[in-house]
Amino acid sequence: RRVHGEWILREQIINNIETYLYISKICSNQDASREVCNGNFMWNTASSEAYISQLCTSKHYMCAIRTCIDGRWLGLKTCSCPFEIDQYNYKWQETEVNTTAELPCNANGGNSGGKVYRNCGIHNMTWGWDSPNITNCYCSPEQSGGYLWSKTTSGDVSSTKCAFNDSITVTRRCSESAKWEDVSYINCGIDTDIIINSDNAAKIANVTLSEAASTNNKTVIEKAAKMVKKLTIQASSDPKVIEGIINISSILVDKVKSINISLIQEVVESLEDLSVLDIPNRTNQTLFTDNIILARYKLTSHELKQNGFVLDEIKNNKDKNDARRVQVSIPRGAFPETMTTGAVIGFILYDSAAFFGTNNNNSDNVTSPILSIKVNLEIELSISKSNPITFTLQHHHNSTKSDLLMKCAFWNSSIDMWSTEGCSVKETHYNYTECECTHLTNFALLLDVHNYLSQSYISPEHDKAQKILSIIGSTLSYRIDSIYLHI
Repeated sequence: RRVHGEWILREQIINNIETYLYISKICSNQDASREVCNGNFMWNTASSEAYISQLCTSKHYMCAIRTCIDGRWLGLKTCSCPFEIDQYNYKWQETEVNTTAELPCNANGGNSGGKVYRNCGIHNMTWGWDSPNITNCYCSPEQSGGYLWSKTTSGDVSSTKCAFNDSITVTRRCSESAKWEDVSYINCGIDTDIIINSDNAAKIANVTLSEAASTNNKTVIEKAAKMVKKLTIQASSDPKVIEGIINISSILVDKVKSINISLIQEVVESLEDLSVLDIPNRTNQTLFTDNIILARYKLTSHELKQNGFVLDEIKNNKDKNDARRVQVSIPRGAFPETMTTGAVIGFILYDSAAFFGTNNNNSDNVTSPILSIKVNLEIELSISKSNPITFTLQHHHNSTKSDLLMKCAFWNSSIDMWSTEGCSVKETHYNYTECECTHLTNFALLLDVHNYLSQSYISPEHDKAQKILSIIGSTLSYRIDSIYLHI
């Protein structure tokens, strides 16, 4: 009803229900026309492109909207709260008024349980979303940062004892949006003086892994490297500890620049020892990480003396479709007839030469993965030029150029250099090379340009000279070609 040119609320009785008429847009000056819709609402004339809405209050709320387009009323529509993303990143779809919507608490991407509720309600003659109710949400239990975190209500903090000191507490908060926040390690760092035993080894390995992965701090990285050796000594045969050590070492490959050379050597030696660790009731084991693969095979003395050892590929125990092409053959004649017990044959495959490329040596020439071979045997293997081990390594890059030669080499830790002594190329192809060697250690293929690298080991000076000669050769070749073309 208009009073002195302005719309006012008009009370009326319809079916014994107290009703309020609410105009949310200015209507036209025409006040004579009336239209009854749906038996409950009285619709006033509205100007084109305007909409008017009505709220009814009783034991049950009702709300309706009707729009006037080009002088014609559109159909009746129930009032609703629009799509909205709230402060917790929950996405609420359009919901009818006086209806409670619900979502799983993990709908915002968190690792959480329970449900979050939100009501689309009417307040002061209008409607809209209420604040979300997250009191039923919680962060689900999970393993992170080396610790097991229990179910925690959103907004609360979970705590546990530091792996290196029981008097220190490590905490983790479950946010209001039911997402786990980062672990707080205040005063709980890697302690290389801790006594490791079978009860705490797995937890310490996990905590060390998490801390090493989350920082580039030189002190933390070197402590993690020291912990590899300490865990290996105490590892016993716990598969979880072994897996933790391999994962820590894989992380260290990417952060090798922060590690002292002597510590790198300790990590390499620890991995070699780990590869031949005799685990009761287990014959074969493989562990795949981003940078390092461990493979361990246990055979009887009869099998080794009868057939020797042959490996065609390393298969991932956790993924049957994942395998690495690595061929190794140890002839049966290498295993003495006097051996009475079996042996564990271990392999470590490094995707890069990061652990073998320090102190300005010749590791820039490495063009294959690094293969470590070790045999845990009571008697020394009988390997010689007439009875060598053979192995095949894939090239990092395929090449069909005849002037690019491969050298089979091993890492000589005493001089921190690659050496070809005791190793020779048996056969080479564009994507792999087969080698023969008279000893076991860490092997790789070195790229030999124009056969310049012919001595038993390649010095840094020779490596530098090789690069200079290569540049000179390329320049001369270019000039000769240019002269020929000019003529």
